[in-house]
Amino acid sequence: MAASAALRSARAQAVWTRAELCAADLGRAAHWTTPSLRERVTQALRWPAVQPLVEPLPPLDTLIAVGGGTLLDQAKLLRWQRHPALRLIAVPSLWGSGAESSPVAVINTPAGKEITVDDGLLPEVRVLWPELLESVPEGRLRQGSGDVWAHALEGFLSPLAGPELRRELAALMHRMLAVGLGRDPQWLELGAQASAGQARSSVGLVHGIAHVLESAGAIDAAGQRLGHAALCATWLWPVLRFDEQTSGKVDHLLAEHALEATAVWATARALCDEALNRRLGPLLRAHWPKVLRDRCTRTNCALVRPSALEFFTAPESCAAPGASGGPA
Repeated sequence: MAASAALRSARAQAVWTRAELCAADLGRAAHWTTPSLRERVTQALRWPAVQPLVEPLPPLDTLIAVGGGTLLDQAKLLRWQRHPALRLIAVPSLWGSGAESSPVAVINTPAGKEITVDDGLLPEVRVLWPELLESVPEGRLRQGSGDVWAHALEGFLSPLAGPELRRELAALMHRMLAVGLGRDPQWLELGAQASAGQARSSVGLVHGIAHVLESAGAIDAAGQRLGHAALCATWLWPVLRFDEQTSGKVDHLLAEHALEATAVWATARALCDEALNRRLGPLLRAHWPKVLRDRCTRTNCALVRPSALEFFTAPESCAAPGASGGPA
């Protein structure tokens, strides 16, 4: 997701707590909330619920969008395309996408993922409401952390990243390593910063694979559709191994920014579902030409050639680290 000059000078975004949201003067306001949380959010806020995809919208000054990345991106596009004067407040119900802090919107279309990048997509305010995470399953939060790692690491390694951005993302990854994988509300802020950071450079092959396989209807062993975060989490390790073996850039940049490679490798390895990768091998093979054409793949830190498919479909693509701690 290459960033324009306008994105690099994007307006500042306010960050509120739930208490600050409840106390704010928002004028005529309403909230659009994911169905599983709508009753709870309606009880907590004084503003009514609204379904903004049903036009015309009631007269509003402020729309509060509460949900995951898909809902937040839909709200961002709705405001940007049809209601530019509307103030948008984004409240993430889980971490991962970082849609609440990014001037990027991604939607599903019959042709695949459609990515829009514009400064006008950035919500004016994002709200930290950790209590909304209480009902999210542990596994889904872990996948969200994989999405955060994919944003931070691919943005850091991107050929479009400059020295200042790399320093910022390296500092962020130091914090991510310190927090560790687990149910920790600090991931809300880490995810927001990782997404905002990668929007200033680009992402790479992890996202190229995730976009294509999600659109192709990837499912897990139980027959459930796999979402973006699950795919990013499980492909991060194989792609990191590929990048490290194909280009010396990975080790060089990690060392330059005092990031302990063994800790990064271990985190990526812990996020990888080896059985799921093997299951998705035939689907990846069938859709590999689309992966190669994906705009994110084209900004991977290592060049991805058609022959790279054999690396990702080989049984050892998810091999455990070698004795040195780095990729096998």
